[in-house]
Amino acid sequence: MKSETLVLDQEQSFIPSNHTGWNYALVLAALSIKRTCRTYLEVGVHTGASMTRISTDVAIGVDPGFALNIDVTQGKKAVHLYRTTSDDFFSNQQICDPIRGKVDLAFLDGLHVFEFLLRDFYNTERLCNSRSLIALHDCLPLNEAMIQRTNALAVEQGMNTPFPFVWTGDVWKIIPILRRYRPDLRLVFVETPPPLASCLLLIWVTLLMCSAKIISI
Repeated sequence: MKSETLVLDQEQSFIPSNHTGWNYALVLAALSIKRTCRTYLEVGVHTGASMTRISTDVAIGVDPGFALNIDVTQGKKAVHLYRTTSDDFFSNQQICDPIRGKVDLAFLDGLHVFEFLLRDFYNTERLCNSRSLIALHDCLPLNEAMIQRTNALAVEQGMNTPFPFVWTGDVWKIIPILRRYRPDLRLVFVETPPPLASCLLLIWVTLLMCSAKIISI
């Protein structure tokens, strides 16, 4: 069984009626095994539903409001959880310096506002190596309601749509930004179905460049 992938022409744009394929946590789990992940980073762990499936030596989780209801240590030698914001985590050199260049797979699912995801992306990239893979959540929304910048507004506008209570925020904006300013990166879109996801954006960090050039956007 294979997960579905979307090939998007940069000269075209469209909104599909739905996404199909594997649940996003299953996609991440398969990637962790396929890529023989040694160090995994997740921003926005929440209940631990995705982290618990990851196979890796070391897992690092960042979330200011953990609500774990599952054992996230399964399939791992060590797990480090940091109850803090991603900005504070990445600014802590004592934590980040030892893992710099060691993150093989990262999953970014923090606050669903594009400037936060953009910062999480370039801060994560600084911890990566030449074969790293970064997965971003919720980058291909299915309607206008779910892209609101607050969850409350998304719920209000999405109540009478096929996808009530789904909030992706405006993190989709990271796609045109990276396409314009980071042509060195390989972007692949993997369909993962609602209600808990709206596609994964997989980014292969094949050529590391200074992310500082997009900080001012």
